[in-house]
This record gives sequence, structure tokens and C-alpha cells, in this order.
Amino acid sequence: AKLGGATSSGVSGVVSFHGGLTGLESGSSNFGNVSIVVANGADDPMINMSVGNSFQEYLTAQGVRQWEFATYGHAKHGFTHPTDGTAHYHFEQVAEARSWYSMADFLHKLGFKQGSTTASTTAPASMTLTLVNYSDNGTSLNGYIAKPPGASGKLPAVIHIHTWDGLTDFERKRAERTAQELGYIGFAISIYTAAETTQAQTFYGKMQVSRSYGDKPERFASRIAAAVDYLKSLGAQVDDTKIGVVGYCFGGTGSLEFARTGMAATKGVAGVASFHGGLGSLANAYPQKYCPTRVSIFNGAGDSMITVGDITKVLATLEKTQTQWEFTNYSRAQHGFTHPSNSSSPHFHYDARAEQRSWNSMVNFLSTTFAGSGIVNTSNCRHVLSSLGNVGTTKTPGKNASSTVTKSVEVRTDNCSIANLMVKDPAVSSAFTKALANTLTCCSTEDMTVKLEPNHCRRRMHDLRMLVAFPGVKGTFTITPPSGKTVGSMPTAAAFKTKLSAALSTTQFAGTNLNVQSFVDPGQPQITGSPTGTNPSASGAKQKHFAPVWIFVVSLGLQALVAI
Repeated sequence: AKLGGATSSGVSGVVSFHGGLTGLESGSSNFGNVSIVVANGADDPMINMSVGNSFQEYLTAQGVRQWEFATYGHAKHGFTHPTDGTAHYHFEQVAEARSWYSMADFLHKLGFKQGSTTASTTAPASMTLTLVNYSDNGTSLNGYIAKPPGASGKLPAVIHIHTWDGLTDFERKRAERTAQELGYIGFAISIYTAAETTQAQTFYGKMQVSRSYGDKPERFASRIAAAVDYLKSLGAQVDDTKIGVVGYCFGGTGSLEFARTGMAATKGVAGVASFHGGLGSLANAYPQKYCPTRVSIFNGAGDSMITVGDITKVLATLEKTQTQWEFTNYSRAQHGFTHPSNSSSPHFHYDARAEQRSWNSMVNFLSTTFAGSGIVNTSNCRHVLSSLGNVGTTKTPGKNASSTVTKSVEVRTDNCSIANLMVKDPAVSSAFTKALANTLTCCSTEDMTVKLEPNHCRRRMHDLRMLVAFPGVKGTFTITPPSGKTVGSMPTAAAFKTKLSAALSTTQFAGTNLNVQSFVDPGQPQITGSPTGTNPSASGAKQKHFAPVWIFVVSLGLQALVAI
């Protein structure tokens, strides 16, 4: 395609499955009018996120008018190919099935599979359309339900969440399409109250109302949960194991917040999809409890409201939490590409190709999800609870504490690999917590927590595969007693090393070669003791102002890293 061979041969489209991209940006190009689809695995070490982003920018710069770039979570190199025992091919069922469907629909759109040229003279059967009222903790809300013709028995249901305009005919029509084309129950809901709907009639009103939910994502999630509860209240009409949530713009963000907060999983929602939803508020939001809900994001590559940085952060989060996810970028599509353009507002930019492709992809996403594809066992989920990556023990009051202030052990590292490892696997973090509690005389498992403070870490999961390339990983464990409490005896570096080695002997870090140094943090006032940290408060002296902080720098040897 790049060298002009496709155009000169009359080839209208090309599809690449886990194909290498390095080097394609060099030299001259002549893409012509060829359309391009790229299917890539998020866990492919040969094509990392930055390479993919760069290639998409290159396609745009070269004037390729129609391209798509789909990334499938956890898929490795060769995900379409049967695993053959080598390290090269890694078959992944979900990515293979979804990318195959994408290719088939792409070829259909290019005219490879023509349907009947005779228009049907049969009018579509009538749907059952109903305006409904329900509530969220006493707040009155309303929605619009479309049931397929001749509906009987329990049916899957799909909730549609509106843009910042509030519930309009656009979402109602999407609900009707859900009933007519998919045979599911379509439910267009209003997140806004009646007063908020009125307020959202002006531009500044839209900003104020939508921001109020952006600032309180738990309230946003609660509104969606109320709609799910209403569907479940319909009893025999709805299969409550097959409920999906999709949203547009403001609603797209809402669907992802519903998953991120863990509310989707709590309510048993199988999958969520976002169409041109904002990602900025999600990039650094906690907790991150997307898993086990399946997630699909449809984005316009020309959307100026959604930055590459935000995309990278959100996808990294989905990957490390073990969520089954996918992200599709549509060339040149701008914000609101599913929504009819409004001449009075620059907010929506309808793009027929992106709208049709994303709708069809959503249909397949939901049908496969409802059939059980991409369902993650909850025991495999990895939830990140705070910005410090706290995935170990829960912070609880100390035994002798009169408040919720506790002793803590903080792991501060400028190496992304160890941070990624502990964020990915709570068992590893828990092992560290218990080992440290058994090592330090000041602390116990009831009154300590492990915190990770990576320094400028991008936390891409492919960093984990680089562990074997490091001769060692350095981390800093900071022991901070609660203010006003007795510190107790602190071990020397040698004693700390001996005790930590013993404590780690039953964990993933068994056999670790430790190099330990101990000193008092120079940024803290010293009350007693020396820089070696030897029994600084054996007398039981109380801390009057600031607690001295002893820092143990530990180098973890290569043997442990490989074992993990």
C-alpha cells in the first residue's frame, strides 16, 4: 500500500494483523486511495504503544483518508495464529474473533459482499415503545424503552447514555435500532433530572451540568446503576445476565466511569462501550476496578478533545487491571462522529464511515459478550485502589493508636518494573507487606500498608518483560511511625537483611540476593540514634514533633526477578 502497489493494482483495501510497523515511516510513500485497517495486540513487544501511535500520526500526515487502528488488550504477537510451541505465535481467541469480524465488515463496506439490490417492500414490524419513570435514591429520572417486535421471554438489554445535551431523539433512535436490528431491549436513559435537562438547553448550562457529574463520578455511576436496577425489575422480560451499557460523548465517559468505579461489576453488567467519550477524567482517577467488565472504546483520531497522553494512560490502566478491552481509532473522525452535525454548535461532527463501522463493531462486541466471550474470572482481576498503587493490605488503625493514623511502609522506586510488578499482582505486594511486617519490630500486618511511589513511571505493561534485562532493581522502603507513638527498636542494615531474607523465603522472592543499606532520611530531624539506624528509641521516648524516618535501600537480585 505504501509504495503504491495496491493503488496501481486496483486494490481498494489492505488489512494488517499483528504486522510489524517499524521502518514503515521512512522513505517516500504513495498510498493513493487505498483504505487501511491495522489490528494490533496491546501486549506485543514488537509493536509497543508508542510505535502504534507514531504510525497512526504518519498515516494522517501522508493523507491516508480512511484508516483504522484497533488495539486488543492482552493480545501478544501472532494472536491470530495457532500457538506452535515457539515464542513467536500466541493465539488469543477474543482478539482473533474480533479482528476477523472487523476485517469481514471492512470488506463488506468495500463492496466485496453485495446484498440484494431490490429494496424490501415489507414495512418493519412494529416495536413496543414506552416512556418510563424510575428513581435513583429518591431522585426522579425518566427513560425510553424499545422492545423488539413480538418480544417474548427474557431478552438481553442495552442502555444508551446521552451526550451533554441530555436525552434526545438521537439516543431514542439508538434504542430503537437496538430493538429492531439486534432483537434486544433498548433503553435510552436520562442521567439528568428535569431541572438539569432544562439547564442543559444552553451552552453554558451544558458545561455546568456535565461538569457536575464529571466532578462526582460516583453520582454518575449511581444514575446508571438505577437504570440497571429498573431493567432488572422488569423480571421475566429481561435477561439480567446480559445487560450492556453504551454511551456517547458525556455518556461515553459515564459508561467508562461506571466500569472504573466497579459499579458495573457490582450490578452484573457484562460489557460497556464508549463512543467518542472523554478520557481525561479517567486517566488518573481511582479506584480502577474495571475488571471483570468487558470494555470497548470507539474513538475519532481527529478528536481534539482526546489526547494521545490520555489514551495511553487509560489503555495502560485497562491492561494492568487485567480487563478484557479493545480500542479502535478511526482516521479523521472528529468529536461526536456518531451524532448528526449541528450547524448551530461545533460540538458534533458526523462521520458516516466511522459511525457505521463503530455501530457494527458494537453489535458484534455485545453479541459475543452476551455469548460469554471475553469474560474474565474475577480472581484474575487486578484492582488499583489509589494513585500510589496500593494493592496490598488495607490501612487500618494501629493496635495502640487512638486515631486512624497508622504506621506504614512505603516502597518508593524510580524503576518502573518493580512498580508495575506490584501493581499487577496483589499477591506480590501482599508478600512484601507480610515480609516487612515480620522484619520490622515497629510494625505489624494490622497497622501497616505498602505504598508504591514510582518516579515518572509510565507503567506500560511491556516494562514487565524487561525485568530479565536488569541486573537488579532498587527500591526504597520508608518506615514511618505514627506521630506521638513509641518508635521501638529498629534493626541495623545487616539485621534487616537477615530478617527480610528469612521473611521472603516463602514468597515469590525466595532466594533473592539482597543488598541493604540503612540511614536516616536527611530531610527529617534526628532525635536519637545514628545514621545507621541502630536502636534509636530503645528507651521508649515519645516523638514530640516529627518522627525520624529510617530508609532501607534494597537491591533485589536477578534470580528473584526471573523466578517471578
